[in-house]
Amino acid sequence: MLRFFLAALFCVASQFVQAQLNCSSESYCQIILKDYPGLGETTGKLPDEATLQTKLAYMNGTIRIPVVVHLVYNPTLPDQKLSDEMIREQIEQLNIDFSAVNSDLDKVPYEFRSRIANCKFYFDLKEIKHVETSVKEFNCGNRNAEKRKMDPIKFSKTKGSDGLASTQYLNIWIGSINDGRGREPLLGYASPSNSPGIYDGIVLNYTALGSTALAATNPKIKKGRTLTHEVGHWLGLIHIWGDKKCGDDHIGDTPPQEFSSQGIPIYPRKSICSIDSCGDMFMNFMDLSADDILVMFTCEQMERMRSMFVEGGKRASFLHNGFINDITLVDQSIRNDAHAAVITNLIDIPGKSPGKKTGKYISWTPSKNAKSYIVLTRPIESKLWKPNNTNNNAITLDNLMPGETYEIIVRTFFDNDSPSTQSTPYIFETAKLLDRPVPKSSK
Repeated sequence: MLRFFLAALFCVASQFVQAQLNCSSESYCQIILKDYPGLGETTGKLPDEATLQTKLAYMNGTIRIPVVVHLVYNPTLPDQKLSDEMIREQIEQLNIDFSAVNSDLDKVPYEFRSRIANCKFYFDLKEIKHVETSVKEFNCGNRNAEKRKMDPIKFSKTKGSDGLASTQYLNIWIGSINDGRGREPLLGYASPSNSPGIYDGIVLNYTALGSTALAATNPKIKKGRTLTHEVGHWLGLIHIWGDKKCGDDHIGDTPPQEFSSQGIPIYPRKSICSIDSCGDMFMNFMDLSADDILVMFTCEQMERMRSMFVEGGKRASFLHNGFINDITLVDQSIRNDAHAAVITNLIDIPGKSPGKKTGKYISWTPSKNAKSYIVLTRPIESKLWKPNNTNNNAITLDNLMPGETYEIIVRTFFDNDSPSTQSTPYIFETAKLLDRPVPKSSK
């Protein structure tokens, strides 16, 4: 049974700061909470266990995730300009690992082999954007920086690259990054699942691609599994040791572990929190062992990741975004559960002059037998929701404050007396005045 926790952000106060220098996802989560404290109280949660299992059963195929890679490099530093072939090889390694067809699965001890999972994801590389920058190394860990400047590689205004729509693409930024504290460079980090859309995605140090010359000489990263680990975070997993001594990763088939692993541990390795003779699952992709050791996801980790895509899940828009994910769903006509709306598109409608407020055009998947929708919006730090009624599956929200963060929920009401359903909450930041041109209407 999956043991889902209701925290909207997968942040845990870590006692192992040194471990976080390899993967900074948890630290990054804390930075997001600092800038957007209201996110810690967002209302999103997964369905109950029975409903979740029903919805998971409808996803009976491979989920395809469109990927855009932003290669942000300084032209005076040739090592930073990776080839397209290197990037394609990295994405291929990602697909191998998530499909459990990696050739080193024989390293999984016999006691854990029944838990190996084919997660049924395919990462579809749609575009590689080559972006030149004058920055030699991005400071991506400054807790005291202003919004956006604490994550500069993700924005053209801070000499990085603007991401594509996070409801439709997994954005991966590759470049030279550090933690801003004068320590070793970061390998990578992922955004928490309900962070504002402009931050959503994964940042990877260019040295962490397994095909680079530097990685090839470093056993920790030579197989390119830093990205596998970070995508696990992006899909809702936390570190296997729970980010604290004998912590809980909220996955039933991963054993408790006292701390993160480093280097090449020897099996079996037991600690004070081991529950049986099997000890630690240090070969799991969500630990920090060397790449040669990391080889598997478990069955319940697979279910956790796929649960992000059910109606009500944080990544549900990827099944309804106009790409080819229909093959993952059974015939909709035989469904007997209520359809929840899935927010799929958000477009800024900024004000044209100082003093004007801004807006947002929002659309979602239509629900079968829907009678009407109520769109609830609130500033992220407010507890007061503003309702907007509509009979359509799209609405334009006016009178939003520019440069502010909002949460939105779509509730669906049905004409057959079925209980109302609620969409996945979505967090977005409105455009600042004069940030972007007003989109032209298409006729």
